Amino acid sequence: GAIPKRACGRQAGLRTGVPGAMSINPDAALRRRALATALAAGLAAGAATYAFLRWASADAGSQDPRLQVGPAAKREPTEEEKEALEAALTGRDAETKAPCCIKSLFIYPVKSLKGIEVSSAKLEPEGFEHDRRWMVIDSKGTFMSQRRNAHMALVSPRILSGGDGGVVLELSSPTMDHSIQVAVNTSQSAAREEPVRVWDDYITGAFDQGNAAAAWIAQAIRQPGVRLVYMSTSCTRQVSQKHALSEEDRTAFSDGFPYLLISQASLNELNRRVFERHGELFKGGLLMSRFRPNIVVSGFGPFEEDDLASITVSGATKLCIVKPCARCKITTVDQETGTAPRSLKVEPLLTLRDFRAQGDDVMFGQNLIWDNSLAPDGPVQISVGDPVTKVGKQD
Repeated sequence: GAIPKRACGRQAGLRTGVPGAMSINPDAALRRRALATALAAGLAAGAATYAFLRWASADAGSQDPRLQVGPAAKREPTEEEKEALEAALTGRDAETKAPCCIKSLFIYPVKSLKGIEVSSAKLEPEGFEHDRRWMVIDSKGTFMSQRRNAHMALVSPRILSGGDGGVVLELSSPTMDHSIQVAVNTSQSAAREEPVRVWDDYITGAFDQGNAAAAWIAQAIRQPGVRLVYMSTSCTRQVSQKHALSEEDRTAFSDGFPYLLISQASLNELNRRVFERHGELFKGGLLMSRFRPNIVVSGFGPFEEDDLASITVSGATKLCIVKPCARCKITTVDQETGTAPRSLKVEPLLTLRDFRAQGDDVMFGQNLIWDNSLAPDGPVQISVGDPVTKVGKQD
């Protein structure tokens, strides 16, 4: 399909919103939308796409430093570039055409600290192995998160094996001159007498991980009086029975459910809308780390996960979609600097409010529960690249 000739014209009448941008006609605004889509997709499709980006940005007045736009860019696009632009204008991008598969996997060993990208992960009813099994609590036993302390975004966890075959949690932070290794302690002396709290859930049986860990974390996040606790297999925490598959469904220290799914196309679409709103990429483009998913998938359309009942990985592992994920202040925290804005009227909540509002909440991503009723005996693991089958609500 050819791009209309008028889309290549130049008339005064609309500005991009980018400082120093030239006046462009309304059709050039469509190019801006196409450019936003392509930029959000990562500039990863080779030389032809790069040439297309140069062309698309010519009349859009882009100031993106990755694009050196000169007179040579002001030309008719090639047929391949036209196809790429037309796909962008109709809301499609490379993610939509990609094979349906696991794009990336993440675990978050300590609730609200930095995540770890992994190539494969073992499924457990409470979530991936080691996912949110640790938590930082305040002096009252209530969970700490980036909602209250953005410095938590800077602390990086790592899972190690101890000499006795046990699990060791290593923590490091650019704000500290040394890391700390904490061997999991589930001895009777470490058991807390008082429950710990996650929202309205009071969880008994957590284990305090000692004074050294508490002191290190308190200094790293600049929060006196905090403690580090661990959830052992003896702890149980039910998910909301309103959305559960059965009474046996449970989770660890996550906000409410054991797994979170987001498609890459959904993030691309959000970045495109943010670009349209502001005329430039917000902080270079919103990263997936702001939304803390466990599973990111390719081959979906934007927000296609909303319309599914479940996904099946490698034809055998069924994960049921049970509830949209309501987003909060954590999405506004810069995960690279550990800083948070003073207002909630900022991205991405500002743009999400435009098209993802449900009542007082804005939704992005879908909570999952693993249906292990058909799981084979032994450990179940999924990996990056595994094929994903979509199961619609009417299937």
